[in-house]
Amino acid sequence: MKWAKVVLLIIACIFATAAFAGWRGMLTLRQGMADCLNWQANSLAERFIIDETKNRELLTEISGFSQRVEDGTQPAMSGFAVLRSFYDGPLLLALLHTSLVNHIRAEPACEESEQQHIEKVALRFFSNVNRGKVTDADWQKVRSLLLEQKICETRSSIGFVIPEQVESFRRNIGQKALSDCIAIMQKACSKDATPDNPTALDPAAELKKILVSAR
Repeated sequence: MKWAKVVLLIIACIFATAAFAGWRGMLTLRQGMADCLNWQANSLAERFIIDETKNRELLTEISGFSQRVEDGTQPAMSGFAVLRSFYDGPLLLALLHTSLVNHIRAEPACEESEQQHIEKVALRFFSNVNRGKVTDADWQKVRSLLLEQKICETRSSIGFVIPEQVESFRRNIGQKALSDCIAIMQKACSKDATPDNPTALDPAAELKKILVSAR
């Protein structure tokens, strides 16, 4: 009888330890996912050319989602789909299009007619990529011209500085590289019919769709 009690006590301790480890592991997962989401949001202004209003809107959306993940009202695993969207898919396309347009508009040597032409070509191209009407080879060529690897650092919720190498818009893109990029876009768009007035690519709108689908 005495040995039976000891065995039962050991089993109870094992179950209690496992339960605590599982609970603690879930807390760590939720906190880690929330930190990653906030890191992505906080690094957007450094990685892409977006105005303050749009950046604040993106930060607000991600902050609300990450808080729900941390609180446990949003499954932590759903954050992976949101994290992936920053590197591929409609959100990345919208961020790239917005960055390219803002870059062109900031160029004093670029005439207004040329700006409008580039913006129109870029919108058609990224819309076609989103519709699956552009070959992967053409998309990868444009992606390599517009994006570069960059180290971004953000402080986590517990004070650690997290450095990570991520793809960022190439702010110092040369005129030749830009011309080559636009030429590839134009050629890719000529291969397939595009709506006359493709829908504008809005990063905030795309992010909201992703967050809704992740719930």
